[in-house]
Amino acid sequence: MYFRQRQTVFVEYDAKVKAGSFLIRVYNYQTMLDADATFCHPIESTGTGEVTFVVKESGWHRLKFEGFVLGNSPPGSGYEVDYTITWGMR
Repeated sequence: MYFRQRQTVFVEYDAKVKAGSFLIRVYNYQTMLDADATFCHPIESTGTGEVTFVVKESGWHRLKFEGFVLGNSPPGSGYEVDYTITWGMR
């Protein structure tokens, strides 16, 4: 997706987190390395909400939504996450 500088991107979510967490990440189009995410927001408990971020630099970006093993669960338990998302720009 092409984002313009100063646009606000929103992600509305409904997440059921039984183990681990749910991550919302934004990357520059040219990379998917976790360390290169320009925005990362973990959700560690069941709930609904909205996350927003302001685009710092115009260009192509990727959004990534995924379960993650770290969060509010015992070590070694993995992750169990169900989610529904809606996203867009303002």
